[in-house]
Amino acid sequence: MTYTHTVTVELSWDEAVQRTRELLAAQGFGILSEIDVRATFEAKLGHDAAASVGDYVILGA
Repeated sequence: MTYTHTVTVELSWDEAVQRTRELLAAQGFGILSEIDVRATFEAKLGHDAAASVGDYVILGA
């Protein structure tokens, strides 16, 4: 059993993150926290672990 929901968009990574921020702001949400999972993996576990995770950010709105 999985609890995932995946949506594929026709945007670059940077554009998708920026658009998400804009759409959240338009609904009155601010970003209270941001976790760059890839950077955290890089710092704690090394380059190979970060590469296996790929681009991954958690926006706490």
